[in-house]
Amino acid sequence: MKVTGRTKKVNHPGEEPSLINVFGQSPIAIELYNTDGKLLEANQASLNLFGIGSIKDIEDLNLFENPNITDQSKTDIRSGKTVRLEFEFDFDLAKSRELRTSTRSGTSILQYIITPAFTNEEIKGYISTIFELPKPSQSAEIHNVKGINYRSIFDFISDAICILDISDKKIDDVNNAMVEMFGLKSKEAITGKDFGDLIANIKPYDRLTAEKLIQNTRNTGPQSVEWLATRVDGCGFWIEMTLTKMDIGGSGRILVVGRDITEHKRTEQILIESENKYRSLIQYSSDPIFSFNPDETYRFINEAFSKPFAMKPEDIIGKTPYDIFSHDEATKRLATVREVFKTKKKSEIEVKVDTKSGEVRYYLTMADPIMNDSGQVLYVTCVSKDITDRKRAENALKESRERYKDLTELAVDGILIGTEEGVIIDANSCICAMSGRSREELIGLQISNSIFSPESIKKTPFRFDQLLKGDIVISERNILRPDGSEITVEMRTKMMPDKTYQTIIRDITERKKVELLLKEQADKLKELNSTKDKFMSIIAHDLKNPFNAILGFSDLMLSQFHQLDDETLLKGLRTIESASSHAYKLLENLLIWSQNQTGLMKFNPEMLNLKTQLNELLSTVENTAINKRIKIIIKIEKSKNIYADKNMIDSILRNLISNAIKFSYPEGKINISATEIGNHMHISVTDNGIGITPDRISAIFKIDKRTNTLGTENEQGTGLGLILCKEFVNRHKGDIWVKSIPGKGSTFTFSLPLKQV
Repeated sequence: MKVTGRTKKVNHPGEEPSLINVFGQSPIAIELYNTDGKLLEANQASLNLFGIGSIKDIEDLNLFENPNITDQSKTDIRSGKTVRLEFEFDFDLAKSRELRTSTRSGTSILQYIITPAFTNEEIKGYISTIFELPKPSQSAEIHNVKGINYRSIFDFISDAICILDISDKKIDDVNNAMVEMFGLKSKEAITGKDFGDLIANIKPYDRLTAEKLIQNTRNTGPQSVEWLATRVDGCGFWIEMTLTKMDIGGSGRILVVGRDITEHKRTEQILIESENKYRSLIQYSSDPIFSFNPDETYRFINEAFSKPFAMKPEDIIGKTPYDIFSHDEATKRLATVREVFKTKKKSEIEVKVDTKSGEVRYYLTMADPIMNDSGQVLYVTCVSKDITDRKRAENALKESRERYKDLTELAVDGILIGTEEGVIIDANSCICAMSGRSREELIGLQISNSIFSPESIKKTPFRFDQLLKGDIVISERNILRPDGSEITVEMRTKMMPDKTYQTIIRDITERKKVELLLKEQADKLKELNSTKDKFMSIIAHDLKNPFNAILGFSDLMLSQFHQLDDETLLKGLRTIESASSHAYKLLENLLIWSQNQTGLMKFNPEMLNLKTQLNELLSTVENTAINKRIKIIIKIEKSKNIYADKNMIDSILRNLISNAIKFSYPEGKINISATEIGNHMHISVTDNGIGITPDRISAIFKIDKRTNTLGTENEQGTGLGLILCKEFVNRHKGDIWVKSIPGKGSTFTFSLPLKQV
């Protein structure tokens, strides 16, 4: 307990303002010490007595280090006895030894009354009241000096003094202090009267007890007693009396020295009441409070401890935990108690209590060693806090977390949990599989530089600022695996109430591929539709020309048949035949192209001999070449084979050779060659015709930029031949290209695989 009179601060439970006033304003010097003897507080009267300005000047003072207190007295104090001591205190010596910093000098006679302060039969500290007594020289003067010197000293002393006749117990003399103490008008008001008339009060402080005190002083020696007396005005007060037998003036006398200790008694009473209140607080506290003896029996039990067992505290005191709890629970509790006895250190433990009603309660018990001055543990005090609600909440939270953990492990998406700073603290098995890393490898990594490719983070930085606002952040990034491969993921991240972020990660690699494919197909379809629109417009125009020729000459021949000569009729028939042939070829190529576009044309590649294939198709174009006197030279070995669809390769070669004849001058040459390069056969058709200008080369394989150029003898083409060649070559996973010099000729080359791919 710590009480400060100056600041009126109270730390002891249950203390009342009156205690503060008594302690702080009491004229009696009072000092408070803890169980180790260390000074806790001193009131202003104590500071004044020793001439000390502040308690800080004596904060290292220890009761058991006071050289004026004998070893036996120290032992008695520690055992709980009240000790009274009188000794001469040398202020100069105390200052030289730095025991007390004092403004006083010289010596003084001090009386110490040291009383232990108890709580639940345990010493919690010590209360010391200090009185300054008259010096022996003053007493000697009272004994030996006569006349005016005796009277001056006698009346000067602040303690109340009364001198009794030893034979009749009558009052011979009193000093002024005695007169004032009892509220008398003068000394004469009491001189000559019986001592009992002065001090008698109600039992046991009556005349009979007073006579016994005088008798004991006369027969056995000095007597000291605390006495409840009454003033003239009827007010009761406490005095501490010392009765001593002595010889004064040759006659036997009894010297009575009294001191008003009313305030001291009041202080003691308040302290006792405070202690009783403190005991009540402990006894009726809602928290279980108990203590253990070294033999592991219960030393103290309050109501809160015994209530769950439907027992009284006295029914448990003296028993061991094995008499109350199950063997396992008792062993668990005693293990902690033994550890505290052994280590002399505080400890705590969570325990379970099966109450008499069948309810299970949980407590957090704190065990504290109580030691004597030699450091020996006298007993262990325990205070328990009911944590049942907290424990149930923890168990519910634990179950919830376990369920959450099971769900995260079963989730088909990856889950990452991180701190507010972005450090990964948990990961499920799915994200481990995605990233190619174990859970242990992921935990502790910074999310911004852990599993994602730097490029994707740079493209889409982490938005912790949005997370702190409570937003759900959705983003796409690439996970970079240890083997260098990447997968695309979608992340949905949110900051949780506990300031952790949770991220759900879904592998969208296939989805992104499909999206890309759909986009490519959509772009291709868009392009194809546009191309078809342009192509159909061109085809309609191209078909219109031959049919105009056919219809025009047919109408002329029909309307003027009899007027036309044979030569004109023959010329008309040839025009119709040429226009019809051209229209047929155009429709035929259009049909083939349409079948290829819609997938109706089957692709059946096989191993073919290139030279044999060329010889077979040359018969279809030979007449045209002969008519223009064009020589076709084949520079291909018989052993050259290709892996191709027969119909498609025929169409490719036929169109390329037909074009070469069409754009070659009469008596020109066409060379056909083949060269193996890698796994492909490169087949070239070269002519020495009119060639192709650079601006037209980029358009000859595009359907939307189709051009129809007349041959060297005004031959018409369909405009689809080279387009079909390109598409058929692409079906073979090959390529086709052209090199041309205007006026000198062109070389068309395409590649085909040598074997199945």
